[in-house]
Amino acid sequence: MFTLDAESIRCDMIDRRARTADRLALVAGVLAGRPGAAGAGAHAMSRESETVALSGGFTAKFNPGSRQIDLAMAGGGSWLSARRLSRALRRCPRR
Repeated sequence: MFTLDAESIRCDMIDRRARTADRLALVAGVLAGRPGAAGAGAHAMSRESETVALSGGFTAKFNPGSRQIDLAMAGGGSWLSARRLSRALRRCPRR
């Protein structure tokens, strides 16, 4: 789920199965003595909630055709779509 406010954009994972899989990967890696698997689980857990700070204001525009929100940064910055934003956050929750 994305949360927009005047200072930041926050992405929180709401998929319980994905959150459970992250924790299981960590535990299974530890129990199996596989630091790589444990680290992958820990890394995934650390990315379950992320925030991107916005410097200055922005304008939001909903595009019903593509069902996405486009953001324009203050000062004539380029448009940033929520799809591109989710790539920047690397994890976009599914509903």
